[in-house]
Amino acid sequence: MRNIFWKLIAIILTMIIIWGFAQTNQGNVIIYLAEYRIKLSLNVLIGIWLISLILSYSLIRLWKNLYQLPAKFRQLRSDRIIRRNRINLSIAEEYYFANNYALSYRYALKVAKYDLDQHNLLIAYILAYKSAQLLKDSDKCTAIKQQLENNLPIKQQQKFTLLTNTHK
Repeated sequence: MRNIFWKLIAIILTMIIIWGFAQTNQGNVIIYLAEYRIKLSLNVLIGIWLISLILSYSLIRLWKNLYQLPAKFRQLRSDRIIRRNRINLSIAEEYYFANNYALSYRYALKVAKYDLDQHNLLIAYILAYKSAQLLKDSDKCTAIKQQLENNLPIKQQQKFTLLTNTHK
């Protein structure tokens, strides 16, 4: 919107300049191109020149914005995933503290599936593991340990072992 506003102001200023020249300058310009002769008033030539500057600037900006569009889409998508994972992690924590361990386990695994932040992954795996422990489901506990070994570095695995009191 701001961009359109500035373009309209530039066009209006161009028209004012042309009108100002029209009041004081009545010159003509003749352009010879091979066999052709173009006769223009100086005011029209200045108007064409100013409008072509505005259009070329707009085309350059459009090209630049189109070139940056894929990076902007990737950034928006990653921001949306991060925001969704934060919400899912908060929901998993709420369900865990509300003693609804099945839903806590489900939301924690959603975070573990899509999140790339190591700290969020660790928290999600801890929530999922503790929920599975409280549900007394040993299959889920072993599945979480296997996912943990595949997805987290050694230092994070050691933190998990320390925080969940699980030893190999």
